[in-house]
Amino acid sequence: MNFMKALIVIFAISRSLVTFSSENLIDVCQTSSNFKLCTDSLRADPKSFSADKKVVNRLAQTKEPVLKECLHICEENYGRASSLAAIRADESQLTETSNAVISHDRFGDRATKFIEPTQSGDFWTIAEAIQAEPDRSIERYYIKIKQGTYREYIQVAKKKTNIVLIGEGMKTTIIGGNRSFADGNKTFDTGTVGISGNGFTAQDITFRNDAGPRKFQAVALRVESDMVSFYRCRFEGYQDTLYTRRDRHQFYRDCEIYGTVDFICGNARALFQNCLIQAHIPLDKQYNTITAQERDLKDGQTGLVLQNCTIKASRDLEKMDDITTYLGRP
Repeated sequence: MNFMKALIVIFAISRSLVTFSSENLIDVCQTSSNFKLCTDSLRADPKSFSADKKVVNRLAQTKEPVLKECLHICEENYGRASSLAAIRADESQLTETSNAVISHDRFGDRATKFIEPTQSGDFWTIAEAIQAEPDRSIERYYIKIKQGTYREYIQVAKKKTNIVLIGEGMKTTIIGGNRSFADGNKTFDTGTVGISGNGFTAQDITFRNDAGPRKFQAVALRVESDMVSFYRCRFEGYQDTLYTRRDRHQFYRDCEIYGTVDFICGNARALFQNCLIQAHIPLDKQYNTITAQERDLKDGQTGLVLQNCTIKASRDLEKMDDITTYLGRP
């Protein structure tokens, strides 16, 4: 059975992916630090999202400043009860709160730190720059990472909140490591980057674990914090590439995820929009599983939502006729 046929068959019986209602999607977007970017694509398909009034009403009750600002823009420019879809026509409105590349916004000046492996940057390593930021910040702090491959292991601690990492492109700004289960690490500890601080955002960066398929579990990115978002990021690995670990709200837009076994795994509420998901050739006598959602309670509220995503095989995998790829574990 070829790649796409296997994918279609397993999709029909898989229970690993959760179908969310419009209200569930509002919940995911409302807790995303990139709210407007999130809801923008939802409204591109009227069938998947048609609750603009409800969103505005719920925004009015939130204490999150980013969402309050979104409501302010709606009221100021379009009227409280009008559709938020009109915002999409004005890209300048979108960039205020959804595009992390800016270093100033409506909430005040934000210092931007520059990371470069030369003496011209503020720091030589990403970990040093994160450590230098204040603890438990309610404001966003921007760290711009110059192009290059950074071989370091980064842990964004729980107390390091509202950190924004901005690269110069997923092809040029790369954070890489090679820790693996086969080398004596627990899956949790194999992550090249681990995010525990709430409000984290990353843009234009590749997160990579190049341990290889024979090293088994080898996580590129582990996320266990709330209100996190990734825009134009790439996640490269084989087994357990992207570990969406806990019951938290996560948002991925225009990202790329590569792997073989369970390469999108964990037990979070994660929404993927306009993402490329690509399977590689696994080990001999091994099959691919794209998702491994770990929810074990029947009435649990976690799940993976793939909206307008492209799922495909790598060029090498397309040539194989004896490898089965499953969308998710039943």
